[in-house]
Amino acid sequence: MKKTEVVNCPICSSLNFSKLLISRTERIPALKTYISICKDCGHLMSNPWPTKIEYQKINAVWYKFKFDNEPINLNSETKFIRWDDMWHRVSNYIVKKPLNILDIGSGNGSAIEYLRKKIPDINAHVIEQYKDNWKYLRTLGCKIYNIDIENMGWSRTIKKKFDFIIFRHTLEHVKSVNSILIEISNLLNKTGMAYIVVPDSMGIKQKNIKTSFFRPVHLHYFNIENFKFICLKNKLNPIIVSRDEKNKKNSEIYGLFKKSYSSYNKKFKNNYETQLNYILEKIKKNFWTDFLIILKIEIKLIINWKNSRNKM
Repeated sequence: MKKTEVVNCPICSSLNFSKLLISRTERIPALKTYISICKDCGHLMSNPWPTKIEYQKINAVWYKFKFDNEPINLNSETKFIRWDDMWHRVSNYIVKKPLNILDIGSGNGSAIEYLRKKIPDINAHVIEQYKDNWKYLRTLGCKIYNIDIENMGWSRTIKKKFDFIIFRHTLEHVKSVNSILIEISNLLNKTGMAYIVVPDSMGIKQKNIKTSFFRPVHLHYFNIENFKFICLKNKLNPIIVSRDEKNKKNSEIYGLFKKSYSSYNKKFKNNYETQLNYILEKIKKNFWTDFLIILKIEIKLIINWKNSRNKM
């Protein structure tokens, strides 16, 4: 059985990839994640991919750490800052008060909790597979769907159309990027809007490039051009797409989309050179920061190996 899966580029369908770097993390010291760049369009992604079982194990480690460090009882200023950003970005485009809302990958439900303060009578629906979050989601009055959005046709199991769909920092985690965006389009009603946010691969501010920005739970890294293109490609028409550089760590790309009923322009500008040079410059500039963390990881692996030998 193969341990990895080489895949086509979701933007241009090419198999013409060049390996760019190996990502490491202190959370899973033995893991090496290969980041490649498509030479035909410039899309960055994990390629080859881990198998489904391997990726589930990676997520189990990563998200236990994440949710243990994002407690439900955070003060409202900290808890809702990202949703204040969302409201500031989209509220001017909301003509009709959204009542039926779906949050895909809702986590602990802070988006729903925030929106209830703005619109008390919303019908809240969430897709969330991390069961430790369910108890609190139920206190927020959420209808919970335990759905794997990597499965084809999952939108048909939700017998509802929505006024507003939230898909924040989730697209970069999924393999089936194109089909998932189509499913989101299918779930929008005629006037519904989808709010989608991804990290910006052309807006890296942090110093840990190989050891933090590139991470095993992220399968894709979008820039504003290919993000806009892949949404259009999958029946999501942009109302607004923009970069927000306010975050001190990294900038992010956000978009507000309506269901599209028309064809899209299939021509796409190749961003390979621009994206490649940007990442290489970031790696060069932050070489020693990454080097010291990778050294720490290797020392930890040696210590673990010695300890295991002593127990034999």
